[in-house]
Amino acid sequence: MKIKILLIIITLAFSGCQLFTIKGKKIVVVEEATYTQASPIGIVKIFITEILNENYFAAVDLMLKENGDVLSATEKYEITSDLARMNRFIAGKSLKKEFTDTLVGSAVVTLEYANGNKAIFYTIEKNKTFYIINYKRE
Repeated sequence: MKIKILLIIITLAFSGCQLFTIKGKKIVVVEEATYTQASPIGIVKIFITEILNENYFAAVDLMLKENGDVLSATEKYEITSDLARMNRFIAGKSLKKEFTDTLVGSAVVTLEYANGNKAIFYTIEKNKTFYIINYKRE
């Protein structure tokens, strides 16, 4: 009886989370990569995730001016339409290669997609945290 109750509790505890996927008799652990703003590639991956989720205002919050100042509300609003274009540029495309060219206090991250398109992100480090200062599509 105690084993059945314990089994039910364990089943209920794991039914709401997606830490693992059961396929047949084998348990396969699904791991998601965690990125932080502590690295240039991390900030770019977070930025792209926000764009692909159409959360443009959160993506703009990850940006600074080239001199390291915070963007004004007007500048943030103006950038959101360009982020929608960036979403259409990268949505549904598989990533082929990543390149990072690191400089002192900044880095350039280039993402090459399978169709040959490239997205280039310019980052800057401020207070041990990286931010996007500019980006372009090729």
